[in-house]
Formats: sequence, C-alpha cells, structure tokens
Amino acid sequence: MVNEKKIKLMTKLALYDAHEGKRDEMLCKYYRKDYVSFHVIISLLWVTLGYILGVVLWGLASYEEIMDNLNQKFLFATGISVIIGYVAIVFTFGVISYGIYDRRHNNAIKRMKKYKRDMMRLKKI
Repeated sequence: MVNEKKIKLMTKLALYDAHEGKRDEMLCKYYRKDYVSFHVIISLLWVTLGYILGVVLWGLASYEEIMDNLNQKFLFATGISVIIGYVAIVFTFGVISYGIYDRRHNNAIKRMKKYKRDMMRLKKI
C-alpha cells in the first residue's frame, strides 16, 4: 500500500531541495551578522562607484557652467552638496541593503528549519 502522506512530503522536500535548498544551505552556513555585513559593504561599494560615476558625468555635462562660475564660493557650495548627497545616498542604500539581506537570511533560516522538521516527519513515517 502506498502511503499518500509520505509521497506528498517527499515531493515537497524534493522540490525545495531542487529549487531553494542549495541556496539556503549555502546562506545558512554564515552567521547572520557576517552575511548581512558583507552584502551591505558590497552594496555600498557599488553605490559609491555609481555615485562617483554620476558626479563625473554631471561635471562633464556642466563643464561650461563650472568654468564660468569658477570661484571659491561656488566650488565650496558644490563640494558640500556633493558630500551631503553622497552621505544621504549611502545612508539610504545602507539601510535598504541591511533590511533586504537581513530578511533574506532570516527567511532562509526559517525555510531550513521547516525542511529539517519535515525530514524528521518523513523519517517517522
């Protein structure tokens, strides 16, 4: 006689293992703090690179305006606005990245716990 509960549970476990299981297993090897910190740092490095590229492109696009207003007051105001913009963008992206990667790690931990619990249920059947 075929046990229907066992077949459903085995199918569910096989689907999880084939799709999300490998990624979750790799992710769960890291401590939450390490995983989140690493990905936040990488995100901030990419944001910094993008911001520098954006500032350079803006500087090239408005080269004539910069050369026409080349005085200490204009350069100071432009420098302050670039720095404030950078700090605001880095802070915003840091908070968003922290939330995303923290939630991603927590969800993977929950899925792995459920997977292990289902494996124990399967052994008992």
